[in-house]
Amino acid sequence: HKARQIKADECVLYTQNNLLFMVGFFALLHAGKAVVLPSNTRKTTLEQIGALAVFTDTDHDLGAIETYRLNFDAEPADISIEPIADATQIVYFSSGSTGVPKRIPQPFSMINDELPELYNFLQNYLTDDTVMIATLSFSHMYGLFYAFLLPVFLGLSLATEPLITTAAL
Repeated sequence: HKARQIKADECVLYTQNNLLFMVGFFALLHAGKAVVLPSNTRKTTLEQIGALAVFTDTDHDLGAIETYRLNFDAEPADISIEPIADATQIVYFSSGSTGVPKRIPQPFSMINDELPELYNFLQNYLTDDTVMIATLSFSHMYGLFYAFLLPVFLGLSLATEPLITTAAL
């Protein structure tokens, strides 16, 4: 509901809780916002990528950047859900190992088209009791695909809490 009211075309999404990420991810897409997935929510990182609005479940002080705290305490809103527009983008970032991380925008429609192809590639390895576990967070392209979007596409169960944190690795 809040996502529709935000003037920014792009919104950063960063959560520790996978379920909150899933809800925020689809809420932003349905609101027509580009979902920006940074590797962290350090103020310097967000300033570097030009963040104007951040949806998070963390308590970081982000100064002048509009911050929306995701939680399960809000009352459900009576809203209509718009289809996700083909041009709505997901924005990843390169690792920055060769300098400043580079923006990698990708239309959600392209990601949606890739999921059946990924399934076709993996289908011989999948069984009824397949469990997909990823050590990458949803903010990483492979974490987003293998730990979130592909299991949703296949109708598999998802872990709402990370099995291991990036810091623990």
